[in-house]
Amino acid sequence: MPRSVKAPFPFVPAPDLEFFSDAAATWQRLLADLATAKRRIWLENYIFEDGAAANAILEVLIPALKRGVQVRLLVDAIGSHRLSHGLIDRLRDHGAEFRFYNRMRLFPILRHGPGKYLTRTHRRIVVVDNHLAWTGGLAFSDRWWPHSKAQTIRETIRDSMLRMSGELVGQMAMSFDALWKRRLTVARAKYPPAMANEARVILQQPALAMHFRRDLYQMMGRAKSRVWLATPYFIPSRKFRRTLRHAHSRGCQVRLLLPGARKHDHPGVRFAARRYYTRLLMHGVEIYEYQPGFLHRKIVLIDDTWTALGSANLDRLSFFLNHELMVASNHARLNADVASCFADDVEQSKRITLEQWRTRSIWNRFLESFFGLFDRIF
Repeated sequence: MPRSVKAPFPFVPAPDLEFFSDAAATWQRLLADLATAKRRIWLENYIFEDGAAANAILEVLIPALKRGVQVRLLVDAIGSHRLSHGLIDRLRDHGAEFRFYNRMRLFPILRHGPGKYLTRTHRRIVVVDNHLAWTGGLAFSDRWWPHSKAQTIRETIRDSMLRMSGELVGQMAMSFDALWKRRLTVARAKYPPAMANEARVILQQPALAMHFRRDLYQMMGRAKSRVWLATPYFIPSRKFRRTLRHAHSRGCQVRLLLPGARKHDHPGVRFAARRYYTRLLMHGVEIYEYQPGFLHRKIVLIDDTWTALGSANLDRLSFFLNHELMVASNHARLNADVASCFADDVEQSKRITLEQWRTRSIWNRFLESFFGLFDRIF
């Protein structure tokens, strides 16, 4: 780890980090945690929409509201545009505080242009009282809800969540509270490096605090044995590609785990990402495409200690425009758990080799070039 890190939050002891990769187990534990709330439930998510998942959440929140628990929900206005007024009214009628982040309004757009509405909150935050918190890639949508056993692999999005307790809960709560109150400035401070079994929240704030992007480059630049990355959307900058190549040249195993074509929600982004495969493969980067369904994990594994999990993708939207949140950990057990899950996903993935890649069809080459023209907006 670096000798000192500039950040809004320090590394704190985190002995109880729990990694969840199965949809059914994740929802069961998350809903059980929400049901234990006595003082407050704070929820922030990019996607919240009607369906079985939303109904399950309401079945926990409404009894909590009747017990006097403070319930606050902050959802993104674009990501949650399918959310019905009826569901919102049910929450507000029982006393919940509900807000859309950065709601688009016609006359301000006509007057000032759409620029201010490009910024979205893509974060996933769950805070229960002062003792439990969650983050990861899960959304409050039926696309993440566990279906019947026969459908699970085919239909449910493959994602990850991290459950935490202790001092990290305070960092998660402060992160939620700042955006809820529209306080966008973050004080900078220097903190000592992480010790074993410590972790911290990393915020990525548009134009203000690019902490995750900076830490990611720093960690990849110091990697000694492996750089494993899983992301649903991969639009790497020139610097990012160069950092991957340099890691391989130092002897690191560099692996990218990306979605395949099955159930991909933005096929154009996938084709735009594939235009970078050739040079990465030529420089020894291993590329795998997950086959059973849509892979939505956001995982960074550096060597056998450093792990980052949360909401950020490896694309320009997450690096420059969205509010994102990751938890970085120097926890060997968590690293091993995540690495085991990563390896299982690789077993269900198709490896893209340079020889095979060079024989792809002319039509695929055209799609890569065409959608690559728009990769600056992905």
